[in-house]
Amino acid sequence: DTDDLLEYFEKTWIGEPKRRGTGRKKPQFDHKLWNIHDRVVATVPRSNNSVEGWHNALASRVAISYPTIVKLGVKIRREQSKFEVDMAK
Repeated sequence: DTDDLLEYFEKTWIGEPKRRGTGRKKPQFDHKLWNIHDRVVATVPRSNNSVEGWHNALASRVAISYPTIVKLGVKIRREQSKFEVDMAK
């Protein structure tokens, strides 16, 4: 229900009110962990979507569910070579 959801958000992300009304307890996750204000001000990406995109592309190029460390190393070296060629352009 709605009250349970609000209680969850308050406890996890905001911090529960202290019993005597003197502020709030620390939330489970510090505001610095999830607040992106400073990242926006510093023009830093707000998410890691670019990393996820790279990982998905690498996974499709590897095209093996569980590659051996040798096969994975070969694929990563090829990826590095392609990156260096792209950066030289």
